[in-house]
Amino acid sequence: MTAFLRPTDPGYDDEVAGYNRLVAHRPELVMPARSVADVVEAVRAAAAAGLTSLVTEALPLTSVIGGGLWFTGDGIEAAVRAYLRWTADVPSTVNSSVLLIRLPDLPVIPEPIRGRRIAHVRIAAVGGDDAVDLAPLRAVTPVLDTVAELPVARLSSIHDEPSVPVLFKARNALLGPLDDAAATVLLDHAESGAFLVELRHLGGALAEGRAVVGRRDADYVVYTGTALPDPSAQEAAAAAQASLHDALAPWGIGAITPAFLTGRHALDVAFSAADQAWLAKVKQAWDPEDLFRVAPFRVP
Repeated sequence: MTAFLRPTDPGYDDEVAGYNRLVAHRPELVMPARSVADVVEAVRAAAAAGLTSLVTEALPLTSVIGGGLWFTGDGIEAAVRAYLRWTADVPSTVNSSVLLIRLPDLPVIPEPIRGRRIAHVRIAAVGGDDAVDLAPLRAVTPVLDTVAELPVARLSSIHDEPSVPVLFKARNALLGPLDDAAATVLLDHAESGAFLVELRHLGGALAEGRAVVGRRDADYVVYTGTALPDPSAQEAAAAAQASLHDALAPWGIGAITPAFLTGRHALDVAFSAADQAWLAKVKQAWDPEDLFRVAPFRVP
């Protein structure tokens, strides 16, 4: 790791350029960081010296290859099975998911998918036009194909979801590798349309390093959700979703992700035992007064 830089050192101005957006700051010491390990070392060193600020800089990313492939009818099953085969060796520069849902019959929805059960494969990839090979998915013949170069300002359009708040009951589970039998379970339980099912591919860079944000050792996360007419419908929605989660248990890793928590959940299954012990020590060292009260890291 590069040592501290002072205002008179070569490279100092380049390092503080990203920091000086509105005000021309001239900190006495700057420690450049190029990796996660560098950030950890920088924070430790700065803490020992009296930390005043931590500045991060966004990736120089202006666009992605992003959008969706939409399938209906017999194409849904073929698309899901093709998706599982495709994600088995897709590069870590590609992020994707597949959503199974019945769309409402509304004029705002394009005619080929309006009022239909659909499989929506969502794609976001970096690296230019050759960033992702979609031929195995396009061979299933989507009824809509919106994948193209997309400005990062339009990333939220990839999922193409409503922006209005909805009363919702949801659940998630982390899964290992999925085979054709798992695809059959997924498809059978999603066919009723009683709840939406989303399968997100994990792995890649997400699985590297220490899992400070929870379990990152899974291959997929399955997320189920039901829009509720009123709170009294929660129990029925939970029971319907449980049927899928119970059926997928043989492929599960016995954990959930804290990224999709709603309502009350046992956070102890969102972190490995080793990470729980480590985070509890961090909690004890930095928040002994228990100001941030998030289980399972409460101070005894």
